[in-house]
Amino acid sequence: MSAKHVETTPESGTEIFVPLNKLKKSPKNARKMPHSDAAIEAYAASIAAKGILQNLVVEPEVDGEGAATGFYFVTSARAGGLPSFCG
Repeated sequence: MSAKHVETTPESGTEIFVPLNKLKKSPKNARKMPHSDAAIEAYAASIAAKGILQNLVVEPEVDGEGAATGFYFVTSARAGGLPSFCG
């Protein structure tokens, strides 16, 4: 018998730290055209100079049975001085 790892979903409004390798681009993202490389470089420079001014809002990914997968959907933040998480 083996123990199954179960992810718990944080309560709405709770601040959590999510590793970049656990973030996925949300299919609900309204932006369908990616930012240009120049725009991403400008955002990265701004974040390097000022820091992140607002936390990302994420949504837990759930499987077909409604169980948390351990991944989170984010609607934006491709660069900003952070390694790319969605290619």
